[in-house]
Order: sequence, then C-alpha cells, then structure tokens
Amino acid sequence: MLEQHDLVWIVAHDGKLKGAATTRLSSEGYAEVVLVGGRDHRLWLKQLDQKIGEWATSEGCHTLAACGRKGWRRSLGWDVLGEHAGNVIYGRKL
Repeated sequence: MLEQHDLVWIVAHDGKLKGAATTRLSSEGYAEVVLVGGRDHRLWLKQLDQKIGEWATSEGCHTLAACGRKGWRRSLGWDVLGEHAGNVIYGRKL
C-alpha cells in the first residue's frame, strides 16, 4: 500500500508503456526506490534515475537507495553498499 510520500513513476517511450517504479521517502534523509521494472530498460532507466534524483533532492534527501539483483549494478552504476537476503543494496549520493 502506498503512503503519503510514496510515488509511482510511469515510463513511456514512443507512446508505449515501458516501465514503472515506486519510491518512498525515509525519515533518515534518503529516498528509496522500492520497485522498478519493465522492458527495454536501456532506453529509459538512466533518465528515470535522473528524474527520481531530482525529486529526492527537492525533498531534502542526500542519498538514493535500492535493493535488487546484482545485474542492476551495470545498468545503474550505483555504489554497492552491502547485501541482504541474497539481494544487493545499492546507493548513490545526490
């Protein structure tokens, strides 16, 4: 269930739905990308990352964080902060 400061991001490319993400603000000064998925992510992921970073900065956040599989490291270029339950914890400073 989405809370007050959670957002849903919809990605369209060439008039077609390509992906979606959800984000939320933490009380510790970072924004978390909770879910992200779609197809052809090489076409839109960097732009979505930039937009989410702009939003998080405007909300006073200093870091973006996410948890996912190892393959996202190549696509995002974020720092690996650790591992939890078989997933990688990623982050980048804003």
